[in-house]
Amino acid sequence: MPRQARSIYDGKFYHVMTQGINKEYILSKEIYKKIYIKLMYEHAKENHIKIIAYCIMDNHVHILINIRDIENMSRFMKIVNMKFAILYNKMEDRVGVVFRNRFKSELIYGESYFYCCINYIHNNPVKAGIVNDAREYKFSSANNYNLTNVLNEIKRRNSNINQTKIYKFIDIEKNNVEDIEEVITDFKERHNLKEIDNREEIKLLVKTIKRTTNVTIREISSKLRNLEIYCI
Repeated sequence: MPRQARSIYDGKFYHVMTQGINKEYILSKEIYKKIYIKLMYEHAKENHIKIIAYCIMDNHVHILINIRDIENMSRFMKIVNMKFAILYNKMEDRVGVVFRNRFKSELIYGESYFYCCINYIHNNPVKAGIVNDAREYKFSSANNYNLTNVLNEIKRRNSNINQTKIYKFIDIEKNNVEDIEEVITDFKERHNLKEIDNREEIKLLVKTIKRTTNVTIREISSKLRNLEIYCI
């Protein structure tokens, strides 16, 4: 049976990652980083994309975006990567695939994950030993980053739609235990599962919940038992 399309609400947030083919350093030159950033901003508005944070590394890219529709994200990444690939191949006098696979994306489930994602993206150059402070890196949004302004713009651009879930993790404290069911639903759809009863699947699910929420192992175990998913 074909996988059903994921039910989404307007204004969702995704962490998008794309990487050079065979992990090649396709973005190692400063000019290529500048081109990629230029292409992102050129095509964001037309695809109803708000870029929340980004970091262009030598062989991969991280972008946190706010979208109106899932198709907008696919179209945005396709056109940015395609135009970059055409320019890159021409400038490097090469042919063939430039990016590994299509792109990867992770849904942002809650407030803590939202802020952790921004921090993770901005600190990629620090982890790589390129700079000591994220703000020193020229090819990310860490420079002069104003989170308040970003959040206010998100609210403005989503002012005419149902914002309950957006405000739930931007404006107020949230009981993160409530996030678990949404994580499980997304996990099943991503892995095309009707039920989760395999030991390895459960271990991966628990790891996913821990990574995307602030709940404790005890709270995870309790919730999974209530849903008849047993941590064997």
